[in-house]
Amino acid sequence: MSKDLSTELSKKFGRQPEYYLRLMFSNGSKLQASRKPNAFNAWVHHKAKEVNENDYHKLSEVEKLAYVKELEEERDLCGASVRLTQRRRKQDVKKVCEQVEDMLTALGNRVGIEFFYGVVRNMPDYQMEPRWFCSNPELEKYLRGAVRKGFDPKKICALAEAFSVAGCDWAAFMRTSKSKAEHMKAEIRDKINVMLVDITNNEHAVMKYTSFERDIVMQHRIDLVGWTADKFCNLSDLSNSLPQLEKLLEALESGACRFV
Repeated sequence: MSKDLSTELSKKFGRQPEYYLRLMFSNGSKLQASRKPNAFNAWVHHKAKEVNENDYHKLSEVEKLAYVKELEEERDLCGASVRLTQRRRKQDVKKVCEQVEDMLTALGNRVGIEFFYGVVRNMPDYQMEPRWFCSNPELEKYLRGAVRKGFDPKKICALAEAFSVAGCDWAAFMRTSKSKAEHMKAEIRDKINVMLVDITNNEHAVMKYTSFERDIVMQHRIDLVGWTADKFCNLSDLSNSLPQLEKLLEALESGACRFV
């Protein structure tokens, strides 16, 4: 009767039948199938039996205070407050990353996924080694060979960390006008190529500056309006004038410069 009711409630309200059993019968423990003991649980149970109250009374006051401090630190790591010390920050990152890895690994076992991630600090007031994790060594090996110019997780994390510590602000990160100009040209180039792919619905479309009339206007029957630079040419041939590049980038971002 109760099992049928819990099943009916599950179908109606969307939760598992065990949820309603727990509400009805003291957590539903009597009606739920118990899990089969595994070796690890048996070992933990055996070790717990070895510990008795006499062990506690043998502890010195210093040892008791040390255990209390350790517990407090563990509880702090579970909170959402900002870590004030380098040690606590590193502990928090380590613990959360391990939890994330366990969750994603379990998800991979259930639904079939591979994953990789990198974690870097974005503050200069403490030191932490970048953390890189890939679920499958063969995936990382493949990416190293497949990605153009190589795929080096250490280099990627080092670059990401440097940029993050700079506040994720490329203008502050670039030290010279030339490097800032090159970065802006790369952004402009990427935006134009993305716009071209979108309007032509051709993922292989690439912007042609020197043969623009033939390969873009005539072939795709489109034109580029709103170009703000002093001349229309390959971006590498434009001057490194930051105001000119900023104006063109803003026009692309606002839609004033676009394909029609």
